[in-house]
Amino acid sequence: MKTRQDMIDSAKAVIQEVTIQDVKETLEKGQKPLLLDVRGREEYEAGHLIDAVHVPRGLLELEVEKALPDKSRPVVVYCAGGVRSALAAQTLKEMGYRDVASMLGGYDEWAGAQYPVEQQPEGEAQAQILEQEIALLERQIEEKRKRLTSLKE
Repeated sequence: MKTRQDMIDSAKAVIQEVTIQDVKETLEKGQKPLLLDVRGREEYEAGHLIDAVHVPRGLLELEVEKALPDKSRPVVVYCAGGVRSALAAQTLKEMGYRDVASMLGGYDEWAGAQYPVEQQPEGEAQAQILEQEIALLERQIEEKRKRLTSLKE
């Protein structure tokens, strides 16, 4: 049975890791990797990298293909410190994403270096969260309707 550390070590053995400086330089050169924030909702609302896409780690397998349909686009995954992002990067590789990296140090190191971040206004953040939750519930309802229909046939 694998321990938590075994799982982290296993992920880090197969993924690419980049520093916050690498990411900042890439962005400054005008390159646009998709920045994927896999932290929780509250963490994301408190601040995130500019233009980051938010898909919490717990919903990654369910939501990522909708949020990131182009599996060839470079993706930089980050969390608070680099653990969830490493596991998420491994998952993305297993799902066929070709150019994925996990950001070492995560958001905490990025913000600590006073690199650019953005925060969502409270009303806008709440509206976005509600839209995401409604979309998830609608998909779950549709799946249950399909199951019910097949049971009645």
